[in-house]
Amino acid sequence: MAARANGAERAPACEADSLPFDDASFTAVACVMALMLLQPLDDCLAEIARGWHPTGPSPCSFPAGAGPLSAHDRQRRGSLLTALRRIRFSHPNNRTISRLHDIVQRHNLTIEADSSRRFPYPIATVDAAYHFVESRYLPGMVMRNA
Repeated sequence: MAARANGAERAPACEADSLPFDDASFTAVACVMALMLLQPLDDCLAEIARGWHPTGPSPCSFPAGAGPLSAHDRQRRGSLLTALRRIRFSHPNNRTISRLHDIVQRHNLTIEADSSRRFPYPIATVDAAYHFVESRYLPGMVMRNA
């Protein structure tokens, strides 16, 4: 909202590996819960690096590959996978993300921090369960219309 108040407009929809912006157009880039989906990741990171002015921040976040943080979380995850009739949560870049450090270096980007965070999301209703699963961006997972 602050950006719009200062005259910023909504960015046009575009492909992540072909952004319609000049080089070094952005002083900040935020990529939240998308690196695991962007394909091809190497080309998308090249576009981020091309469009980003390196004096600004470039935060990115994505699901950690290490899995749940506690035995309780593992039990909950197992219950969710069972209910969804899945073996694991899988994203297009699961394997690529494990080599993220090498990929970002190729584009003169750096990883400033690598940490896991846990944010509780109470699932008390069927609608909350559907909302949670839909927010996971699981390719091939067909959910009911809310």
